[in-house]
Amino acid sequence: MSAFLERRGFPLDEAKARAAATNVVLDDIRDERDAQDTKWGTDSTPPDGTGPTTCPLLDVVGEGIPAEDLARYMQEVVEQASAGGHVTMAQILLEEVFEAVAENDADALRAELVQVAAVATKWVERIDKRGTDPSLTNQEASA
Repeated sequence: MSAFLERRGFPLDEAKARAAATNVVLDDIRDERDAQDTKWGTDSTPPDGTGPTTCPLLDVVGEGIPAEDLARYMQEVVEQASAGGHVTMAQILLEEVFEAVAENDADALRAELVQVAAVATKWVERIDKRGTDPSLTNQEASA
């Protein structure tokens, strides 16, 4: 990560390096948000499409599994994988996404979406760090 940040002119002390890494990701997120506004418009306001009985996989796999069941399932998957020492970023992100989709309270939904953003940001930071450190590799979860 230090080489990645050094090339961008960021200081190398650990706390500043972490903050700089997060800022690089947040800049990318801002750029993507601008691109989304260009594509979809700034006044586009589709519904949240969330709630405990929402079936987010219905259009994907034809299964009407309620979001609250998917959230519970992913919580169990993450707990078991974590206890076994092999939890993945993909599992953590999916847990947070399904928890968000299961919410119908605006405050709880916002809190869950902040968690989704935080997990996604950490994952991007890890990818960036992996790109500059050959000893770090993407390890696929074993089945």
